[in-house]
Amino acid sequence: MDVVDHPERDQAWDTTARSETEAQRLDRNWLSLLQELRVVQTGVQLLTGFLLTLPFQPRFDGLSATMRVIFLATVGCSVGATVLLEAPVAMHRMLFRRHRIESVVSAAHRFAYAGLLLMGSALTGVTVIIFGAVAGPAIELPSVALRSANLRLQGSGQGSVGPADYLAELPSLVDAISNGAIAVKANTMPLADVEEAWTREERPGERTVLVP
Repeated sequence: MDVVDHPERDQAWDTTARSETEAQRLDRNWLSLLQELRVVQTGVQLLTGFLLTLPFQPRFDGLSATMRVIFLATVGCSVGATVLLEAPVAMHRMLFRRHRIESVVSAAHRFAYAGLLLMGSALTGVTVIIFGAVAGPAIELPSVALRSANLRLQGSGQGSVGPADYLAELPSLVDAISNGAIAVKANTMPLADVEEAWTREERPGERTVLVP
């Protein structure tokens, strides 16, 4: 598909098949473009208006930094599409009665292509934002899914490092403790107070140790 407009290449066919003059062909092309622009202009204007009101909604502050970048890119695409899809009307008014209909049709053809491309990008961005806002950053997995699927969870908590790796790092850890590079203050509590110890807040560098 050629985005560059070459209406003169179809003039011979239009003359034979449609019995059209060049002026009649250009008028028909312009009317066809106007019909297409009327369809998409309403949609892109509603989309732009919707996006411009989102920052004033209470839940907008909950968007992550990534979602905010996507939102700004989406707004830019939507506003750009609005400008490009309305530009042919402004150009037609500026060149009215100057016998430049061929330039208007050719430029409007390019504007429509670019505007539709930006509109598609804006719709994609809106879809990503809506899915991200509805789904949220967390996921809930039922226990039956964990039991019935071959699922492996990895992290940095207890059990994320194997015994062999612990043993390999143990000598350097002992040396660091002996040299005083690692100092941990131990707060002892009776085992009978385990419930209180469990909910107790510890300051950095402190550990609670339960004793019999």
